[in-house]
Amino acid sequence: MSAVGGVILIGMALNMLECSKERIKVANMLPAIFLPILWVAVLG
Repeated sequence: MSAVGGVILIGMALNMLECSKERIKVANMLPAIFLPILWVAVLG
């Protein structure tokens, strides 16, 4: 869960610094925060 959060933070930082040609759609990554919780629930 923290790895996904880190990727989202990096995406937000790149958007603020305007390092890429296109903006990274960080809001589309928000559902990925819940994937590790589901992964543990299914496999645990």
